[in-house]
Amino acid sequence: MANTDTICEIHRYIHPRPGRRNSWWFRRRVPLDLIPLIGQNEWRFTLKARNRDDAVAEAIPHLARTNETIQLARRGDWPPITGEGAEFIAYKWRCSCPAEIQEHEFSGILFSGTMPRSPLH
Repeated sequence: MANTDTICEIHRYIHPRPGRRNSWWFRRRVPLDLIPLIGQNEWRFTLKARNRDDAVAEAIPHLARTNETIQLARRGDWPPITGEGAEFIAYKWRCSCPAEIQEHEFSGILFSGTMPRSPLH
């Protein structure tokens, strides 16, 4: 169940869709300083709910996701990197490292000159 702060905050982002009866959307502006990084100026999601109370409940995951995006962007972790992207960066880092660093064990992984495979392969 959502806490009271979330419910109060979410009401700012639930709007009736213009020209549509009993139709709602979640609409939230991206903070101005993050627009270049996130690449859009607002988030807008059409909700399936037909009344405001149901729209509020349906919009909670959208609020959580947009809050997380804002936090990641402010920390410098946006866009998020995939596991495959992280492996590629590690591989490129390994290729540019001096040999004495490459031979050290790091967190149980020995850099052996081959690109590591993810456990999912």
